[in-house]
Amino acid sequence: MTAQGRYALTIKDVYDKNIAPLVYQHLLGSKKIPLDAIITHGNDYVREICCSASAAAAE
Repeated sequence: MTAQGRYALTIKDVYDKNIAPLVYQHLLGSKKIPLDAIITHGNDYVREICCSASAAAAE
């Protein structure tokens, strides 16, 4: 959860600022992330709500 009360999805990799928008568009286009998702630096997370990627994939 972010400081603004939004839920955050994290992606394991780190992307160059020129590549991140391309990855974002691909994830949107393939419907792997919500259409209203945004890119952020991730420096305002306040707590983890759920699972690691491996645990989430197992559910």
